[in-house]
Amino acid sequence: GGHEDSKEGYVGVYLFNETPESIQAYYDILLEHPTDQARVSFVAGSGDEMDTFGANGKEGNGNGARDFAKRETLLTYLNNG
Repeated sequence: GGHEDSKEGYVGVYLFNETPESIQAYYDILLEHPTDQARVSFVAGSGDEMDTFGANGKEGNGNGARDFAKRETLLTYLNNG
């Protein structure tokens, strides 16, 4: 599956804050190649700036990427890694 706004065939990845208060954080979501661990194939993250995560995981308070990777590629990586 993917995010409701993801392109057909893509998966989305998001982080949510489930605590009762909002927080700020740097984050990276990495998908490494299954046979070459030094090769990072897909990355989503906050970059050089902190992102704010709203309290209680409410809709719209997540940060990530709606078209993170092709579903087929992700499944291949999982099966081979």
